[in-house]
Amino acid sequence: MSLLQFLSENKANFHGIDIFQDIHCKYSIKSLDEPIIISFPPLGTHNSTDISTEDYSIKVWGFDYLKKQNWNVISIGFTGENNYFQSPDFISFLELLSPLLQLFPKRLGYGFSRGGFGVSTFADLLKLSSILLVHPISNKQQVIVPWDTRRSTRDAQLVKWNDKYCDINIPSNCKVFIFYDPCQKIDSLHVNRYRSGDVNKIRIFGMGHHGGIQFLIKNSNLWTKIVSSFVKCDSIPTGYIVKLKFLMKLSPLYYKNVQNGNKSNVRKGLFLSAKNNAIKLASAHKPDVAEAKSKVIDSIRNLAFKVENVDLYLALELMKIALFYRPDGAIIKQKVTDYENTLAEVNKYSSLWYVKIKLFWKVSIKNCDLIVVMREGRALLLTPEKNSLNLKKQKSIDTVKNIALDTAEIDRNISFQLVNIACRYG
Repeated sequence: MSLLQFLSENKANFHGIDIFQDIHCKYSIKSLDEPIIISFPPLGTHNSTDISTEDYSIKVWGFDYLKKQNWNVISIGFTGENNYFQSPDFISFLELLSPLLQLFPKRLGYGFSRGGFGVSTFADLLKLSSILLVHPISNKQQVIVPWDTRRSTRDAQLVKWNDKYCDINIPSNCKVFIFYDPCQKIDSLHVNRYRSGDVNKIRIFGMGHHGGIQFLIKNSNLWTKIVSSFVKCDSIPTGYIVKLKFLMKLSPLYYKNVQNGNKSNVRKGLFLSAKNNAIKLASAHKPDVAEAKSKVIDSIRNLAFKVENVDLYLALELMKIALFYRPDGAIIKQKVTDYENTLAEVNKYSSLWYVKIKLFWKVSIKNCDLIVVMREGRALLLTPEKNSLNLKKQKSIDTVKNIALDTAEIDRNISFQLVNIACRYG
């Protein structure tokens, strides 16, 4: 049975593969009560021409990844490099599939590069409610995109384009999430053509066509969280985006792509400063690695000292990192003990005005900034001026970020821990 036959009979819990000339469709449907994701593949993921409907083991881009998350999935694959989903049989199949997709509560699109073109071209036909794209192509006809000078665009002029399905066609009520690298000029020009729908353009410097997919594969845990939020909530939390940007800045790919890209869109001063720091770290000779790591631990410890008067929880986390990498540090050990004891007392009696504490701290308790002031042997909890504390806290977070970037080439584990702290507290 084909996908159309299964759905026309309202069946669930089935899988298979259908062939349409030079395009194939692999699917796995678990439940009609869950959203369905339709993925289109990027360039370089095409299969050989020897595909049959019995060969369910054939690899189709996106299928295994999406199926692993226990989602309903329809993944489109193609044969031949110069393929833009223009097969008449395939288009007829989508026209028949469209009304059957209404069985699902949500219809989602997912595609990278050329796959983004496929998703956005058929979004209105398939009545997609949300789509997630990574550096998508909007069109490959030189009359429409004369500024796309890539070789694939020249080859695409040989394609016999369908007049109805050859350009962006997204319904106005569709949510659109686009990840792209603004330093890649051609990518940016394609993204600028996305105007219909509720468009959310997410700029990730360095995550373009040159290594962007490999970067996401390397950081697949975070990317899976992003995709899961897209599927379940039709949204992408800002915290995930911030963390993705930080991870990209820890990658050599970031400096390479930003340098080779359209620097007119980048703050040149900040980039050059970051680049120079990276060069200094890269040129450091091997015997100094241990010394450099020791200096990083010193920086983390000293920052914890400064932060203890702003946010004791943050100070404790930083000091614990320092203790992990310097377990014999007497001062660090003592500080961790002091911080933990103080927070235990404050949390225990945080509902009272007076707390029996022998120390003097400014702390943050349950997202509420408080100051502990000694008075007759007891500590009085008062609310300080939020602006001054928030400003100091933000400066501390900025320092954490800077240390994380500077530490990337010395010890990635320390760098990742600092990135996590910066994301949570920033």
